[in-house]
Amino acid sequence: MADASVFAIGRLAAGGAWVGLARVAEAYRLIFGTDGSAEISAPASRAELLAVAIGYFEESVDDAPPDLEATHHDIAELLRWLHESAEPADGGLLLDVVEGIDDGVAGDVMVQRLSRAYDACRDANEQVAPLDLLAERYRALSA
Repeated sequence: MADASVFAIGRLAAGGAWVGLARVAEAYRLIFGTDGSAEISAPASRAELLAVAIGYFEESVDDAPPDLEATHHDIAELLRWLHESAEPADGGLLLDVVEGIDDGVAGDVMVQRLSRAYDACRDANEQVAPLDLLAERYRALSA
């Protein structure tokens, strides 16, 4: 991951693993760690990428390692990348998200917009809350 730009949004549980992303080449990877370094890396689905953004704006996760803490710019780049790489059917919801970033709308409004995009891209049978999806992925990867 030396060539990657890594940022974390916070810990999945108090004292537990942190979750974040790494920008590698033309994609993002899901990253988990327990200290200031990444320990587990995996390709990220669109739903997982949106879940990370939701966690950032909800501010419902414990603090990220200070040297890896995500910035508004990191999340904005992620959301722009998601919009640019979206299928035409998903483009409208993601455009709404990007416009929210550009307009500086409040965090709760961003969560609403991101949640609509998350609901549209996840498996129809999957009823998992965004942060639960990330916690499940961590458990599966660390097993």
